[in-house]
Amino acid sequence: MGTITISIRDSDEARLRELAMKKFGKTKGSMSKVITEAISKIDDETDQDKDVLDIARKGLHLGKVDIKKIREDMYGRY
Repeated sequence: MGTITISIRDSDEARLRELAMKKFGKTKGSMSKVITEAISKIDDETDQDKDVLDIARKGLHLGKVDIKKIREDMYGRY
């Protein structure tokens, strides 16, 4: 386990301590748990973003679509 020393604004520190106390109580290590949980959540979101980007890069193949037919049906133009 490593030790990290950071400097944050007083208001952010107060919010972090309040969040840790609400979520895990006044136990030893509650701030570490909150930070670890936040890092895990960021990793999960990053993984989801990668999945979406992979789908976007590959493209969605929906088969042959007749755009003219769709437009005609939508606007009643023939």
